[in-house]
Amino acid sequence: MQYFVLALAVFFPLLTLYALVLCAKTPLPRRKWPWVLFILLGIGKLAVNWTTGSWGMTPVAVQLFSASATAPLYGQWTVAVSLPLGAIIFLVRRKSLLAPTTI
Repeated sequence: MQYFVLALAVFFPLLTLYALVLCAKTPLPRRKWPWVLFILLGIGKLAVNWTTGSWGMTPVAVQLFSASATAPLYGQWTVAVSLPLGAIIFLVRRKSLLAPTTI
């Protein structure tokens, strides 16, 4: 479980960054700011204490870049991931969101 969450903590920010760059380069017919904010935030939270292996889930949580690693002073590391829902929705719907091109 720990290494799975660690792999997601590496993959989800990369996916978020990829979707963010793609959103910046995509000509959208409306404002991009709502999409950028939606892409940057992860929904929910799955956290694993790296030392003990205990895990916890928070369904109502928002996290920037969909991953984090925290440790209090001289404490145990906690790695947490969130579902990058905005990035996934943008990547799936990108073709339908494109601005129509005029010739």
